Amino acid sequence: MDSLGLTDTMEVYPLAVLPGTELRGNAVELGVRHMSFPPDGTLSTPTMGTEDILKAIELLERKAGIDFHPPVMPLLRKSAGGFVSLLDLRGPGALKKIRSAGERVDALANVVTVLFDESTLRGTAQMAQLGDQFLQANPHGIYHLVLQSDAKPDMRKLDRLAERFHYPAHHLNLVHYFDTDRQHRHSVRLFQLTSDPAVARRYYENPWSVDLLWHHRPGAIRSAAAVLENLPCALIDRTVASEEVADLRKAYHGHEECLTRVPALL
Repeated sequence: MDSLGLTDTMEVYPLAVLPGTELRGNAVELGVRHMSFPPDGTLSTPTMGTEDILKAIELLERKAGIDFHPPVMPLLRKSAGGFVSLLDLRGPGALKKIRSAGERVDALANVVTVLFDESTLRGTAQMAQLGDQFLQANPHGIYHLVLQSDAKPDMRKLDRLAERFHYPAHHLNLVHYFDTDRQHRHSVRLFQLTSDPAVARRYYENPWSVDLLWHHRPGAIRSAAAVLENLPCALIDRTVASEEVADLRKAYHGHEECLTRVPALL
């Protein structure tokens, strides 16, 4: 495809073996293994195993400059319309805030961001119970767990917490079957929010299993240039001058979806 000049214009998708099609009816005879649930993707064929499909997707992403699984930005804006889309559990009284959040499960939005810090994380058991309550109220919701911290987190504790918000049969987890993501979860995502360039550099040198959120403060386009080369999802502080915002947008050309203005709550 590359030699024929097709990589710049082609659109490629994993083959779906859809119910009611001739391919689906003859799949066993043809040796085509496929998902028994939507999106009904092909798992292997007589000439292409699952590992081969994974390698093909990775190769295509590099060659065509596309991303089958683009980064997801958590929603860090105040809840509206009577639905709870953001829970800020940081700071003093965290456990009380967690209990209060557990009382609002009947008003959960489809996408919920839980913002917390190290002090909240010390109440892991209560946070885990909150996950149980959320899943019971809406197992098909999407949950973004955002830890605000300028230190490498305890990943065992974070992973155990994320599992309590995780519903394996969620559509997003099935759609991303071939994703080689470090978290291996898509209905619930772990994020670390930091404005410390040293922490961000450590992350890119030896990543831990979270998605990095860069809190971009004034002057960081110079002081954190090495971090920005990785195009992390960035929350631009409201105090950043318009000229620096313009330079940042130029640096992120083609990846503008990774930039957003930071809400006042931060």
